[in-house]
Amino acid sequence: FSHRGFYLGPMFRRAADRHGAVFVTLDRPLDTHPGLGVDLTYSALADIVEELSGRLWEAGVRPSEQVVVHKADNVDIVLLTCAVSRIGAVPVLLSPALAGEVVGELIERLRRPWLVTDRTKLDGPLKGVGLAVRDTLAVEDLEKYAGAERPPAVRPHPREPALITHGSGTTGLPRLAVHCANTMWNRLVPQKALGWPTRGETAALHMSFVHPRFYDLLGVLLHFGSPLVLITNPDPAAVGPLL
Repeated sequence: FSHRGFYLGPMFRRAADRHGAVFVTLDRPLDTHPGLGVDLTYSALADIVEELSGRLWEAGVRPSEQVVVHKADNVDIVLLTCAVSRIGAVPVLLSPALAGEVVGELIERLRRPWLVTDRTKLDGPLKGVGLAVRDTLAVEDLEKYAGAERPPAVRPHPREPALITHGSGTTGLPRLAVHCANTMWNRLVPQKALGWPTRGETAALHMSFVHPRFYDLLGVLLHFGSPLVLITNPDPAAVGPLL
């Protein structure tokens, strides 16, 4: 089974081809596409992923390059991750909760990655922090590449690095963990078996969008065509009406 792989790049498009009209409800608009509102579908998210991959490609991102995604908490972290993966680059997911100095130190461990962030981070926690990056792309600035041609999807070897996440940091500076498409597939398969009894039921998720387990669960839910409610704000006053 070493040739099998769970690839994040085409995940939404494959789900859309099977269950395109299934709804996805957000609790706040995407920072990358605020005009689309909060009532979306699998097909809409697949289009956004492909459109974002076109923007990133036009900005200069290429296969095998590392791309740090570190921005304000929102569902577009997931879509940017999939867009980076779709063009064969390696998404590096750094929690929005990390201190700027920690982000700078983790970036030092990488190979001069790209940084996808936002003005809130750049003018706040990251201000004055030395960032050893190839270039910085704020999501607000990616808008200038809107409408760029969408490149073909790239499928790296299943044993090549496909995703980098980090630990909790409870014992010091968080450790980076490298995942390949094959190891992610090996985690996904048993999760699909466990998720089979609830296939197609609406799933409300409030999880870290930078945790590898989130993508395992998302892969299961998209496979079975479950409607999704994706929550960033855990305040009961906000969540209650949404549910």
